[in-house]
Amino acid sequence: MTPKVVHATLEGAGWVVHKESTALTTEGWIPNDPDYTPFADCPVHLQIFPEDNHWPPEEIEDRLHDCVAHARAKGFLYVLALYQAWRADPDWYDRSGTYGLYALEDAWNSPEGLKGWC
Repeated sequence: MTPKVVHATLEGAGWVVHKESTALTTEGWIPNDPDYTPFADCPVHLQIFPEDNHWPPEEIEDRLHDCVAHARAKGFLYVLALYQAWRADPDWYDRSGTYGLYALEDAWNSPEGLKGWC
C-alpha cells in the first residue's frame, strides 16, 4: 500500500477522515489512548522539538529512540523524525537518515536562516 497523509479528528468513538494526502504529524510522544489502527499504513512525522520540551541536547537521541519505538508499538509502520529547526543546533540531531525540518517563518527570514541545515 502507498503511504499517504491523512487529516482526521477523533470524534466520539471513532476517527473521521477529512482529507487524504500524505502523513500524520504529531507530538513526539503520541497519545496512548486513541486506536491508531486506521492509520497504520500512514507515515507519522514525530515532532522532535527539544527547545520547546526542555530536552538537553545530550538526551535528544535517546528520547527520539523512545518516541519512535512507542509509535511503532502503537502500530505505525512508517515513522519519520520532524526536527525543530528554529532555536536549534543542527548538530543536536542524527541527520544520517531521512528526516523532516519544522521551520517557522522566523527561521527563513532571520540573517542566519537555516544555515547548517541544508
